[in-house]
Amino acid sequence: MTPVYETSIRSLPLVGRGKVRDIYAVGQDKLLIVTTDRLSAYDVILPTPVPEKGRVLTELANFWFARLASIVPASDGDGHDASDETLDFLMSVLASRERRAEDLALRSMLLRGAPEADGVIRRCLRSTDADVRAQAIETLDSVGDRRLGRSIARLVELEPRSASGGRDGNVLDALRHDDDPWISTLAARTAGDGGSMPGPDTSLGEIERMLELRRVPLFERLDPEDLQRVAAVAQERSFAAGERIVTEGEVGHELFVILEGLVRVERQEPDGTIRQIRTYEQGDHVGELAVLLERPRVATVVAETDVRTLVINGEGLTSILRERPEATMAMLQTLAERISQQ
Repeated sequence: MTPVYETSIRSLPLVGRGKVRDIYAVGQDKLLIVTTDRLSAYDVILPTPVPEKGRVLTELANFWFARLASIVPASDGDGHDASDETLDFLMSVLASRERRAEDLALRSMLLRGAPEADGVIRRCLRSTDADVRAQAIETLDSVGDRRLGRSIARLVELEPRSASGGRDGNVLDALRHDDDPWISTLAARTAGDGGSMPGPDTSLGEIERMLELRRVPLFERLDPEDLQRVAAVAQERSFAAGERIVTEGEVGHELFVILEGLVRVERQEPDGTIRQIRTYEQGDHVGELAVLLERPRVATVVAETDVRTLVINGEGLTSILRERPEATMAMLQTLAERISQQ
């Protein structure tokens, strides 16, 4: 094998060269470190490389990364602490289940006295205005058991608990035996015991896709069951710098979530010139309007750098949205916020 003395990756900006390693920028927040076969003595780089030296050094590094994984916080390779992300996911599921239980209790109570006021009272109890909350509590007192109404109101008024308080071993151990399969699985993963997500044919790849999707604003409000279904129809796809991801005028049937890299959106003007509209980066998504509206693409999206994406089949996504109104509302809220900020 020909020894590698120096690398040249034209598609990536060169950050610097050390005595042995060449460093390139990948996107806005990542580095590619290439271990070459260069040989150095103190601060002098010798002219003759040693074949396979870079591969041996890389394998040594990987060995120690694996050996120390139990005492060094695990990272998923994208700068995210995988354990903290799972804990955050667990807290999100707990908050969702708690709110659902509160709503069911409140709705059951109101059905006996004022079913038409259900939505209004629930919104008022969560208002930031103390007077509005007080009026809602008075209404509850008048339509049902006073003690039950006050208890439900206090539950609804409580602020959601934060995941920043650390890991309580006793709490995690209890949650690992919870009847809810999502809570028990995520608690086990947070505690470092592994575990796989509920449901048939769920692979580790799908779990990681779910965590990737949760970083994207469009999907962060979805319940875990809906997130799992979206992840099941998502496939990873990469594009080289300069490659077209979607083309203006074509019928769109896929949504792209950007995991790594930078893309530019451009549109052809009537005179034939190309106008750049904007750029998107990690965590953004493109193509959702063509999928949801079933219309041709209104712009072309080109990879500015090497890009890694999750591609979500439009037919699968719309099927989920038809069957799950809660998922539809969660995504519509995010899309509305995105449009209002443009």
